[in-house]
Amino acid sequence: MRIIGLEEHYIFERAQALNVPIYLHPTVPPPSVYQTYYQGYPSSLIPAWGFNVDTGLHALRLIMKGLFDKYPKLKIILGHMGEVITFQLWRLDHWVTPELKRLSKSIGQ
Repeated sequence: MRIIGLEEHYIFERAQALNVPIYLHPTVPPPSVYQTYYQGYPSSLIPAWGFNVDTGLHALRLIMKGLFDKYPKLKIILGHMGEVITFQLWRLDHWVTPELKRLSKSIGQ
C-alpha cells in the first residue's frame, strides 16, 4: 500500500492511539518510476538501490508534510539502516529544514 497523499488517513491516528509502529517497507516502483529510472538497466538495481531511495523519499515526504507534528507519538520504522536518510541527515537539516518553517522540529529530530 502506498500511503503518500494519505497523511490525514486514519491509519496514523490509529497507530498512535494503539501505540504501535508502522513499518515502511520497500516495494517495486510504479510503472512511471520504473520507465524513468530503471528501464534498460539491470533489474537488480531496483532492490539494490531503488528500494532504499524510494522508501527514504517516502518517509521524508511524510515528515515534511508535518505528520509528526499532527501525531507526535507516532512511530515509523524504516529498515535498512534508515533507508538512506541517516546518511543524509546533516544535508537534510542544513538545506531542507530551514525551508520548512511550519514544522516544530528539524527533519533529524
